[in-house]
Amino acid sequence: MSDVLAYEQLRKGKELGVRLFVRLEQIFVYLGALLLSLMLFAPYKLLPIKAVLIVCILVAISARIFLRKNTGLSRPVMIWFCIFILYGLFFTITALLIEGNVISYIFRSATVNIVWPILYLFFVTGVQKRYVIDVLYKTMIYAALLIGLYCISATLMMLGFLPQVIPLDMVDMATDPDNDNYQKIVIPSATALIFLIPYVLTLIIFLKQLPFKINKILLYITFIVGVVAVVFTARRILILNILLTPIFVWIFLKLGKVKVDAVFRRHVKKMLLYFVGGIIIIGIVLNFFELVDFTALSNVFFAGFNFDTSSAGESPYLRALQFNGLLKSWLDYPILGQGHGTASHYIIRSQETPWIYELSYLALLFQTGLVGILIYGYLLFWIFYKGISIMKISNTYTYYVLPVLVGALSFLLANATNPYLQSYENMWAIFLPIMVINFYHIYGKQCNYKCDKK
Repeated sequence: MSDVLAYEQLRKGKELGVRLFVRLEQIFVYLGALLLSLMLFAPYKLLPIKAVLIVCILVAISARIFLRKNTGLSRPVMIWFCIFILYGLFFTITALLIEGNVISYIFRSATVNIVWPILYLFFVTGVQKRYVIDVLYKTMIYAALLIGLYCISATLMMLGFLPQVIPLDMVDMATDPDNDNYQKIVIPSATALIFLIPYVLTLIIFLKQLPFKINKILLYITFIVGVVAVVFTARRILILNILLTPIFVWIFLKLGKVKVDAVFRRHVKKMLLYFVGGIIIIGIVLNFFELVDFTALSNVFFAGFNFDTSSAGESPYLRALQFNGLLKSWLDYPILGQGHGTASHYIIRSQETPWIYELSYLALLFQTGLVGILIYGYLLFWIFYKGISIMKISNTYTYYVLPVLVGALSFLLANATNPYLQSYENMWAIFLPIMVINFYHIYGKQCNYKCDKK
């Protein structure tokens, strides 16, 4: 009898332990979602809170790895991270070996090229259940809505249309003297919309195929609010990415050999019609209430593609100067470059961060040479190659991979003319697809057919 009682107590103890572990796991998942939302909505702000969240998440992931004796990292993704980190380490050492380079710049850039990739490596290993991906995907939708509402509210308050009821410490109003003094809102969190708006639009297109539940009204509202926010920010790349998203989706569908039936084609045509009609209606409403001068907005947009100082304004002209200066610097060290964290002798963008340039890929060519740019290009290409490979195999994971591939491609396109990936707060844009690829390689392959039937 005593043995039976002991067994029952042991069984109940184990059940209690399992329930407690599951509850703790859920808490840390939502802490991760909170960290992601803060990175999206408040980049470069609330750093102490983010630091505490990072430490808590790292402790939880490390404990899980220790208890389960499993890294949660697939072999292909582990190799990818090793190449990425060794790439950063090698070109950091290269910079240290070249005489004349400023050591403090090199060490400051090492955080982006070595430290933060290691941190994201831990984050990727922490995603070991599909519901975690679902939570993060929904978090990005809510963040996009919140950022859009904040941009719109801040603009209306700064223009005097609304009383100031929320803090505006993250907002500035810029005036473009070269385009009829066109006023636009400057908010760091708008950078996340470069990824999030194409991401949300892709979710809308494939709403019926999504492997997780999300309210379609929420998606529509998020997209509309995001488009209005994009107009208020007057950022060329945001406008361009919205227009390119349907093309990106079509390209990935073709490359992934995703089969679509007649019903889906009609759905896509309807969505595209809504997309075009919605853009027109938003434009009419904004113009009617005189919130946006679309003539000035179009001048701002097209001026970005003209390097002539008489019509382009300061920013495009400075990029033209950077192009010439960085190209000359690359020719001085064409094979291995001068290393990470080095500044060109021909052009300085910023006295605070002289090794960072708007033309980030050309700066990478100058700093890492032909060898480095080929390695970096391979690392980025691998993300899309693996993502497309998954689309060819798994119907379910197609609709996990596709939205983040579209978002990542949009972000990488924007990164060509702004150094967004030179910040920990923005590197999530390339590591989110890696997270999904890693999860698929560990768990998705085991249930391809089961998952596709769900």
